[in-house]
Amino acid sequence: MTTHLDYYQILQVHPEAEQEVIHAAYRKLAAKYHPDVNRAPGAAERMKQINNAYEVLSDPASRAEYDASHKVKRPSATGKKAAGTGKTWKNLFFVALLLLLVFVVPRFGPAALLSITRVAVPLLIVGLVIWFIYSFTKPKR
Repeated sequence: MTTHLDYYQILQVHPEAEQEVIHAAYRKLAAKYHPDVNRAPGAAERMKQINNAYEVLSDPASRAEYDASHKVKRPSATGKKAAGTGKTWKNLFFVALLLLLVFVVPRFGPAALLSITRVAVPLLIVGLVIWFIYSFTKPKR
């Protein structure tokens, strides 16, 4: 009877972890459990498990095979973004616009339409600049 080791648990990473995370976890654990550094009785066996886990998870083909055989659910690389990430900025913009309409128009009357354009255009420009900066600084997946 063979026992199935959980390679993700051995490397202490999430099944959705990217290659960089797996590599960093391997390097951290290898520095901790390498037999030249760690003289504990189980360190050599632990290092063998870490090496086996990294060998499988570092290669995309063997990782996919491992995931399929162990029924690990991971989102595909071409899958959708996390729910709500694209709509959040749009929702915030519309809420701000609604608040502006609700509080400015009743207070100032028809002249508020001119003030709305004077306020909304700079707000729109600032919002676009923030979106532009955000879209280029967020980490790539």
